[in-house]
Amino acid sequence: MLERLKVLEENIEELLRFKERYVLEDLLADRSKEWALRYGYIETIQVIIDIACHLVSRYNLGNPATYSECIDLLAKYGYLDEGLTKKLLGMVG
Repeated sequence: MLERLKVLEENIEELLRFKERYVLEDLLADRSKEWALRYGYIETIQVIIDIACHLVSRYNLGNPATYSECIDLLAKYGYLDEGLTKKLLGMVG
């Protein structure tokens, strides 16, 4: 779990650096930059899903059938607020 949190933190830092360096036009002009950003987002979302499902399992919050249900269960039991829940569900979906 600590390793996944470390990866999440590193990914967020890298995505923030990416945001500071490039604008939309840079991405449209260079497909490799677009792919790098896309990979960063996809990997970050997967790490969030892994952490969410791990927490649901660890704290016996239920038996989710989907990744979205992991997020829903964390929200149901007060681990996530409504705003973050909506954002995470949008990413997972």
